[in-house]
Amino acid sequence: VKEPSAYQITYDIPINSYGYASLYLDLPVLLSAGSTAYYCIVDGDRCYLYPVGDVIPAGIGVIVSSTPNIVCSLTYTTQVNPNQESILAKNQLIGFAKDSVVVGVDYDYYALNVKDNRMGFYKPQTATNGGFVAKANKAYLRVPKESEATMFTLHRKDETLIVSISQMCDDVIYDLQGRVVSSPVSGVYIIGGKKVVIK
Repeated sequence: VKEPSAYQITYDIPINSYGYASLYLDLPVLLSAGSTAYYCIVDGDRCYLYPVGDVIPAGIGVIVSSTPNIVCSLTYTTQVNPNQESILAKNQLIGFAKDSVVVGVDYDYYALNVKDNRMGFYKPQTATNGGFVAKANKAYLRVPKESEATMFTLHRKDETLIVSISQMCDDVIYDLQGRVVSSPVSGVYIIGGKKVVIK
C-alpha cells in the first residue's frame, strides 16, 4: 500500500459567481495560485475571514476565494501549515468527510449561500427531525445557540491596500457606508471589493 504522497492527488471545487466556495477535507492540500483560503471567527452577525496560508490543514473547514465561476484545483501535500494549531483553536467552520445528518443541541449551523444577491452564511433547510444534511467536503459555520443572528455577512481581514491616487484604477469607489464616491480624498474606501487606504 502506497502512502498518499506517492500519488498526485487533487480535489476540484467549483467557485461560485461571487468568488467563494466552502471546503472541508480530511487530507492537507496546497492551494492553487490565485486562490486564498480563510478560517472564520464570528463577532455579532459578522463572519470575519482570516487567511489560512498556502497549506489547508486536514480536518478544518475553510472558505476558498478565487476567480468567480472557475473550478479551483487543490493538490495533496505533505507540507504542514505552521499555524494549524492556532487555526484549529479559533476556527468556527466545521465539516464532514461524508454526508451527515446534523442536529444542533448546543450550536446552530449555517451554510455558505447567496440570498437576495448577498453572500453569507444562512441556516440550511431543515430535515424532518429538526436537523439538516451536511454535505460531504463542505464547511459549515457553527455558532453557540445564544446567537440571535439569522445570517452572517462575510468580512475578509486581508484586504487593506495602501495606494496613491495615481495608482487607482477606474473601478467604482465606495465609502465605508456603501455610498459611491466620485472624487476621493485621503481615507479608507472600497474599490473592486477590497478595502483600500488612499494616502
